[in-house]
Amino acid sequence: MNQIRPLTTELNQIALRDLNESSERIQNDVETIRNWMHQIGYIRGREDAQFIIAFLRGCKFSLERTKEKIDLFYTGRFIVPEFYNGKRYQDERIIELLKLGLSIPLPQTKFSDSPRVVLIRSCSFDHTKVHIREIMRMACMMSEIMLIEDDNFIVAGLINVIDMVGASKSLGYVGQFTPTLIKHIAYVTQDAMPVRLKQMHFLNPPPTFDSVFQFFKTLFNKKNSERAEDTKLVLECHGTNMDGLFRFIPQKLFPNEYGGEAGTIDELMSVWEEKFKKYRGYFEEDENYGTIEKLRPNPLKNNSNLYGVDGSFRQLNVD
Repeated sequence: MNQIRPLTTELNQIALRDLNESSERIQNDVETIRNWMHQIGYIRGREDAQFIIAFLRGCKFSLERTKEKIDLFYTGRFIVPEFYNGKRYQDERIIELLKLGLSIPLPQTKFSDSPRVVLIRSCSFDHTKVHIREIMRMACMMSEIMLIEDDNFIVAGLINVIDMVGASKSLGYVGQFTPTLIKHIAYVTQDAMPVRLKQMHFLNPPPTFDSVFQFFKTLFNKKNSERAEDTKLVLECHGTNMDGLFRFIPQKLFPNEYGGEAGTIDELMSVWEEKFKKYRGYFEEDENYGTIEKLRPNPLKNNSNLYGVDGSFRQLNVD
């Protein structure tokens, strides 16, 4: 419960330099967060050190920000139950979607201290048979596994590569996005996850990419919108020019179908299918976690308690 996986030398340097990590303070900070969860009473959350350290690192060891992030993480079970509840560990539909290779974390990084790259094949499904909500159930499980075991993901950050090949035929799925669903996706992927998005790359966009790009920007939370404006968040559209992408991310890191050396998409997703099976017990246990809203000082009755008038998320009281 108190075991924390050692970082590599390179990632440890990032943690010390950029995340304010201190080996002398780690155990005390973990215990502070544990005690806080006990004291407030309305969060039923994991208390193992590896889980808590992911949030501390993602929040640069600010205890108040860590409390808020953990609160948001578990409040998601109440706000967006369709993404989390319903015995996910028994849902064969999730495995079916996983095998489609819609979201592929690349197994290697550019350098040992580089961000994790996730290849998102955003148009490689039949929108008449698959709903975005189903994909988000699968994606939330994948992100939680990465949160627990992927130090590059937590310490160095995330790079998304969005391949839109076939978009002109498949963009019907955009109609599935309601304003509420957009807010929910921003909530679970950004507000409630202790991960810093570093770059987004777009491949094979449709002719109407400008409007599509503006749509993707609606999925940004306030922080990432501001980072995009001041270029701290790199946004690049490469069209069909793979060489442009490979100037940022080496080609060899990609699946064989992209001229890389990582293995085929089917092989990569088989590895993830085994991971999901390995974490079955974790997700079964996860059914016990969340928030007890009647114990919260200001209980959330519906989404309007959490969203501000501008659609951004209100800061939760975590004292």
